[in-house]
Amino acid sequence: MDSVIISKVRSLSKTQKLCYAAVFTVLGVLLPLATSHAFGMQGTVFLPMHIPVLLCGLLCGTAYGAACGVLSAALSCLLTGMPPAYPMLPIMLAELSVYGTVSGLLYKKLRLPLYVSLPAAMIAGRAAYGILFALLNAFNPPLKALSVWGALATGLPGIAIQLTLLPLLVHALNDRFAFIKQVRFYGRTLRDAKRKIETGKAGLIVIKGKTVVCECNGRGVGDLLRVYDGDKEALRGAAVVDKVIGKAAAVILVAGGAVYAYGRIMSRAAENLLKVNGITIAYGELTDVILNVAGDGVCPIEQSVLNIDGVEEGLQAICARLQIIKNSSEQSE
Repeated sequence: MDSVIISKVRSLSKTQKLCYAAVFTVLGVLLPLATSHAFGMQGTVFLPMHIPVLLCGLLCGTAYGAACGVLSAALSCLLTGMPPAYPMLPIMLAELSVYGTVSGLLYKKLRLPLYVSLPAAMIAGRAAYGILFALLNAFNPPLKALSVWGALATGLPGIAIQLTLLPLLVHALNDRFAFIKQVRFYGRTLRDAKRKIETGKAGLIVIKGKTVVCECNGRGVGDLLRVYDGDKEALRGAAVVDKVIGKAAAVILVAGGAVYAYGRIMSRAAENLLKVNGITIAYGELTDVILNVAGDGVCPIEQSVLNIDGVEEGLQAICARLQIIKNSSEQSE
């Protein structure tokens, strides 16, 4: 259950959704002004109002996305005169509300992938544009507005921007939401663990469900590997706070299924590996490499995995190097 609560999910509280929807609505009004006045960009070409509405649907859901679409167009018309009250306002109300509704339905409710949900919502919104244009034109021709095909051709730069920018924004914001959820969930337990690590009172702390399940004060990755070897589920869904997290420790965290990792010192290789595998990270200091105890070279455990990408292969390399170090130590005695 803990891993479900703190995993990267697409859910926010009602209060958070309201706040984000309000922000996206304001952006829906301000972005067209900013792009037209600051950069001379035409709204029909770059479609700046579409971006916050689609984002709202993708991140907050159907109802919030639809409301954002309606309010953005209505407030923009009321405050800035754009779009014109007729015929563009009713056309844009239909188009934008469908953007928010369909994006939220497909991505949030039906859990379809982003690369399916986003284009489908964009197509549905344009279809709504075309339908309402045809209806209005049937009763009051000719309309002083671009046809759906004209709007589509004119807005190709904006469509390209949406398909490029929106996936990046959604992933970035989902990462941020996940980090906030994890920090709030663990709360004081996580803060106390970090304080112990930073003051040298502990070297490794594993937290699950707001409870410290393991606390060690050893050196290197040995303690973390022993936790993993002792119980393959010990790290699953856990927050791990460690003195030093290099790539070797990152390999173990990925293999164990940890969801959050804090290192007082973290290597760039560890940062990359953890991020690629969806583990939320934080650190006190980011370094290029993890040094050995003497501080005159790369840690030998780190050297064993620097050129390895696979988790299983990495675990084998770590165990082999630790065995070599152990044998060498025994022989020297």
